[in-house]
Amino acid sequence: METTKSALVALHNESFETQIVSSFQRQGYAVTLANSVDEMLTHMRVDTSKKFRFMPTNRFGKYFMELNLGSPESPSCEPAKLIYRYVRPYKIKGEADFLGVAGYPETLECGKRARIPCADRSDISRIIEFIETS
Repeated sequence: METTKSALVALHNESFETQIVSSFQRQGYAVTLANSVDEMLTHMRVDTSKKFRFMPTNRFGKYFMELNLGSPESPSCEPAKLIYRYVRPYKIKGEADFLGVAGYPETLECGKRARIPCADRSDISRIIEFIETS
């Protein structure tokens, strides 16, 4: 039985989002879009009403998001830190992959300091490699 590859994508820029979604779809991914961290958590089925939160099952093979989702000009990478905290155990087991992107050097540096897999939004070769790698 063939399983469907799936990706959760959360970006600020609509034209960039369109390009990324198209790239994932060309690789056979079903893409789910989110516009906020709360939407991502909902798609990930994280119960935010509980004191101790966890992601009970991994629904996506790839997670692709703005490091500063929800705050386009902010140097903060807190949104990606939050999401990566849930994805990381699945990444370690080889069940998921994650890439955060940023258009500002300060935001990218924040992601690197937090040890979040990340790339500059203009690094198309790195982004394509992430999308195309199983």
